[in-house]
Amino acid sequence: MDLHYGICFYAGKNKVSNIQKHYEIFQNIQQENKNFYIIFMVDSKDPDERIKFSRNTLKSLDLLKKTNIHFLHDFNWGGTIAGLHLLFQHLKNQQNSYIAFFEEDFQATNPEWFETAKKYIPDYFMIGEGNIPSIDNPDLCQIKVSDSRYMIKYKMHKTYQNEAWTDGGFYFSTTEKFQKIYDTIGIFHKGDQNTKYNHDYDGIDLGEVGFPSALFNNKLKFTGLFRYKFFKHDEGKKKKT
Repeated sequence: MDLHYGICFYAGKNKVSNIQKHYEIFQNIQQENKNFYIIFMVDSKDPDERIKFSRNTLKSLDLLKKTNIHFLHDFNWGGTIAGLHLLFQHLKNQQNSYIAFFEEDFQATNPEWFETAKKYIPDYFMIGEGNIPSIDNPDLCQIKVSDSRYMIKYKMHKTYQNEAWTDGGFYFSTTEKFQKIYDTIGIFHKGDQNTKYNHDYDGIDLGEVGFPSALFNNKLKFTGLFRYKFFKHDEGKKKKT
């Protein structure tokens, strides 16, 4: 199967150096057929401006002419989950393919994540990641459920009566299973496509909590890899480009 490795990059907010880090990780994956995608989420609604930013960013990293690097762009209305949906729509006719999608500041620390995610995907519709270890399986994280302390801390608004999620750094599945998800819940992010992204509402309520909660409420089983076994989150200060 082919691998399509994508990252979500918020123009002007994220560190361009993380694109290079992801590309180096991607290059070291032992997979014969693979492609690297950058989803540029830009605050501008002007497509020409978004393309210009995307090309200039890749040029600054000397990645513009790499044949296995591709980019897509959109007005940033829904963050990472909207980016994941955009990539799926672009690849949905690529049968027998894996899609691995990362937040720009979330990276693998070893190559085992890929083989491990592949091992679990037959039993799940999606593999995410989380920082609470599973008691039963050291590869996997514990799925979180809504509680009042979390809701108050992040000023969340419940979008589902029953909410369940991992964390938001990584999403993995096949094109066929993402198609089943789309056939069941529709577009992955339920926000307003004409309104600029809001971190709490679009990023959390409708994003990293809302999307897996939609799976959970439609009996589309998911799990997550344990973060500290496979990944790291770059919590350093983001630099504007």
